Amino acid sequence: MALLALRLQSGARRVAVGVVLAVVLGAALLTKAYFLVFLPPLGLLLFYRATRKAVAIALAGSLVIAGWWYWQTWTTTGSLTGNIAMVAPTFTDVMRAAPKFSVLRAADFAWMSFIWMANWSFIFLRSWMYRAMAVLGVLALAGVVRLLWKRDAAVALLSALLASFALGIAYFALDIFAAGGYPAAFGWYLCCLVATFAILFVAGLRAIAPAKVKPVAVPLLVIAFATLELFGTHILMLPYYTGFISHFPNGGLPAFHLSRLTKGGWRSMLERLAFFKPAWLTASVLGVLWMLFLLATLALVAVSIYLAFAERQRDRIE
Repeated sequence: MALLALRLQSGARRVAVGVVLAVVLGAALLTKAYFLVFLPPLGLLLFYRATRKAVAIALAGSLVIAGWWYWQTWTTTGSLTGNIAMVAPTFTDVMRAAPKFSVLRAADFAWMSFIWMANWSFIFLRSWMYRAMAVLGVLALAGVVRLLWKRDAAVALLSALLASFALGIAYFALDIFAAGGYPAAFGWYLCCLVATFAILFVAGLRAIAPAKVKPVAVPLLVIAFATLELFGTHILMLPYYTGFISHFPNGGLPAFHLSRLTKGGWRSMLERLAFFKPAWLTASVLGVLWMLFLLATLALVAVSIYLAFAERQRDRIE
């Protein structure tokens, strides 16, 4: 959807792109109500003469495709989404809760649950890992602001999509806070915009980095996220789900020691993972899938380093 919006903005066959965007946006709105937050950024394109007709087609078409569901949900629940967290608290409840709402706590939880979290087990990485990624995020944000100052239209559109989605998550967190007292902003919803996030992350870091360091931005992020994934999966999630580690009385979760994989430990872990799975999903199959996952992760790191090296060589030639 973000790609279609960029094509709309670039002027490539705008009417045809508007029709395709109408179908994609309508299908998205029927799939998840949080795609409503994409409407304001797209609506801003109505103010530009070049994109007005195509955007009008996209918005009208998506309304025809999905509008009936939202009308029925609104008349039934009094909410556009029908989500219990947004139906339970009244508007008055939300307004009363707003002054007590901690934006920093909500943002912190959203950041952690977006960067890495083990599903509904709510297993988190070490706090310093999230803080390290937050430092990179702040640097990237500074770079994005610099690009916006230079009036980069593509960055402005992608930033608007991301900002609108963040505001939607913030409002959802406020509703949850009004109903339950905790500002739970679930950052994993942002995964639908992970490509947009990655583009802005890289573009922001490259915008503020010295010329000689620009090629390092991509491998730096790839290595950082790969490290988080490998640590979280092998040191926390898999050992926890297979009973090799468990929570302390205070709620803390110890790190798994890889030495326990010797003397049959790895085989035992795979066999426990195979419990209550289809007959074909044996420990051996899980072992092969794990190896493919590991190879794919390492291949991403290798490719990112190769491309960075190639870019640096090309810059030297030029």
